[in-house]
Amino acid sequence: MSTLLSSAGGTLVASGVVLMLRRRRTLQRRRRDNGTAIAMPAGHAAVTEQALRSVNSTAELLLLDTALRRLACHLAAEERALPPLAAVQLGAGGVLLHLSETAVSSEGMSPLDAVAPFTTVQVRSGVWWRPAGSTELLGSDDVAEVAAPYPGLVPLGEDTGGSVLLVDVEEFGALHLTGSRRLQMLRTLGISPALSALGQVDAVVAGGDTAPGLSLLDAQRVQPHPDLASAATAAGAHHADQQRLMADVDLPDLFHARVSDNAEEFPPLVVLSDLDTCPAPGAVSRLDDILDAEPLSSTAVITSGAQPARAAANEV
Repeated sequence: MSTLLSSAGGTLVASGVVLMLRRRRTLQRRRRDNGTAIAMPAGHAAVTEQALRSVNSTAELLLLDTALRRLACHLAAEERALPPLAAVQLGAGGVLLHLSETAVSSEGMSPLDAVAPFTTVQVRSGVWWRPAGSTELLGSDDVAEVAAPYPGLVPLGEDTGGSVLLVDVEEFGALHLTGSRRLQMLRTLGISPALSALGQVDAVVAGGDTAPGLSLLDAQRVQPHPDLASAATAAGAHHADQQRLMADVDLPDLFHARVSDNAEEFPPLVVLSDLDTCPAPGAVSRLDDILDAEPLSSTAVITSGAQPARAAANEV
């Protein structure tokens, strides 16, 4: 398990679990009778929790969350859209944002100049930096109510310097895992949106063997489906709802929606499916059509399988 967690940025997965436990215990303490204590784990459960706390990166995760929400505040104040983000490197030293190749300014220029609280890395095009310990990020209460601008970030692993690498599944759309531990990796990645501290993420799990028990983490955010066709139908409804809402409030795309007053109405939906145990080529094609439809909605697909999900490997 520790190896799998490491390969999937497990320090952040552990952080999600620790933050979930913190939230639930806060609620339990508020509801308890005076003079009574809440029940704490014992035995194997206590050992597991201690192990999670020993590897979690809660401080780094909170730094990232606060920095991204403050970025959204500045962009909204300047009436600018959120720049598309490809990946994040998160470590004890701070946060590196790697903008997508599609990130351009309103004048069609690339790369974009950084927006506070980030600064541009001069020698690396499209890379923004925010060091840890900056006083600018103190007093985060004023951004607590700001909707998460990049809720689709999921951890993939660690770089050679020990920083966690996260990718934005909203930007990439489809992620397909192959290799001997593909299914374990898929299940570990499934925990991330289910417990995300970077914003609400809904997930639909296709097939009983893809990620059994994942909905137990949060039944409101994780919905099991018997097959991929049913999951694709749910994704289609989610996509249509978001496109309709963007039209109703006159938003041209998801990047403007993320910094609008209606930002919370656009939670990502992630479809999880193991294509070996839940094959459905027709449903995969339907999902591809959803991912390509303009304006783009907040929809992503994470699959696993012994073979590529599509005929051409460069399609994912």
